Amino acid sequence: MFPAGHVVSPTTVRSVFQGLKSIVATGGLVVCVATPAHADAANGVTVRDAWSRATPPGITIGVAYFVIDNRGPDDRLLRVSSPIAEHAELHVSTLDDGVMKMLPLEAADVGRRAIVKFEPGGKHVMFLGLQRPLKGGDRFPLTLSFEKSGSVRTMVRVFGVGQSPHGAR
Repeated sequence: MFPAGHVVSPTTVRSVFQGLKSIVATGGLVVCVATPAHADAANGVTVRDAWSRATPPGITIGVAYFVIDNRGPDDRLLRVSSPIAEHAELHVSTLDDGVMKMLPLEAADVGRRAIVKFEPGGKHVMFLGLQRPLKGGDRFPLTLSFEKSGSVRTMVRVFGVGQSPHGAR
């Protein structure tokens, strides 16, 4: 949605945060978990522990988190995609003088033998233009495209409200 080097306007950031606040305010939290997906064995990249939150009707943005485990050489996550949304983008949230800001990421470095976490309050995937709300029981693909390792695809399964891969929350 945003070209490289594009500065996100405060209006866009407010709109995204309003949508996320609506998800939380309506109690529409659902945790998703991904079936682990492995890249080309020669490159050693694994994506694990992927999860997301359900979205209430009318909300067209979503978010995903996961862990990248790189057992191979330095690499870079260049982009993400999923058929559930018009756009999937790499973003990072940072706290600056007490204000949470969200900025697009051009790419995410994945060092040699490194573990990189995409988690709340940090790096994450933003889905824009969801085709439909995410609901408990859903499964959808998420593809991560790396500079050296190529594409890694994982299936994400949506859990019901109050559930997580670690039990009820």
